[in-house]
Amino acid sequence: FKQKTAYEISACLVGSEMCIRDSDYDVDNICFMCGLDRETIDKASDTKNGFSYHVRVDHNVYNYLFYIAYIMNKAKTEFTGIESYVWEKIDKKDISWFPIYKALVIKNLQEKEESHQIVNSIEKVRAEQEDLINFAKNLQENINQLEEVAQQLVRLDKGSKSRNSSALDLKDF
Repeated sequence: FKQKTAYEISACLVGSEMCIRDSDYDVDNICFMCGLDRETIDKASDTKNGFSYHVRVDHNVYNYLFYIAYIMNKAKTEFTGIESYVWEKIDKKDISWFPIYKALVIKNLQEKEESHQIVNSIEKVRAEQEDLINFAKNLQENINQLEEVAQQLVRLDKGSKSRNSSALDLKDF
């Protein structure tokens, strides 16, 4: 294996970036590292210049370049777990370790949306719970009223039987 210098690596990346620019790729509006567009990142970002911050800090091409150079010039026996993983990907010319269509700002937006959905669901459950409590109270009131009516009917029935029995008793005489 021939180790490459940072200069050789940067020439590859810069060359790739120039090819992309030559093919009408809009580097001012699309992140070179993840491929997400300015509008998506700006929408997801909490800051005014979300896209600019994203390409300058989160997905700075030169940070990736320096990381690759660092790994390529480090002894394999001293790799950490993530460095071993990235080294294997680089060695196989596999770019799946790059954040293609992935960004923390998008993940944070998705988490906020999920949280908002959870809060809405909880509010709906609480409203339904209130409705059920009110329904149960009304049902209990109706049951109590029916029990009172049933008791009145039983009393009326007993009263009419006692009057009927006294009327029968008088006929016997």
